[in-house]
Amino acid sequence: VLTDRNAVMDALRSIDPDLLLVEAPEPSDFDWYRDLKIEPQRPVVFMGFELTEEMMIRGWECGAVGFLPRGYVTPRALVA
Repeated sequence: VLTDRNAVMDALRSIDPDLLLVEAPEPSDFDWYRDLKIEPQRPVVFMGFELTEEMMIRGWECGAVGFLPRGYVTPRALVA
């Protein structure tokens, strides 16, 4: 789990995860993710408190493969 967004690229190079889970509570968070220029073949799932149409469209434009509602997903459900 990274809480410092500046460390994301270093972590991606050293850890090479199969999936990214990115918290995006605001539409501007998608701009941050897009600006990272992470290779499109790496799947990303965005989490947000409100999954509005605007949030989902902006996420898909950034390459999202899915969305999770923050606050409703338990650790057990995330593993499933």
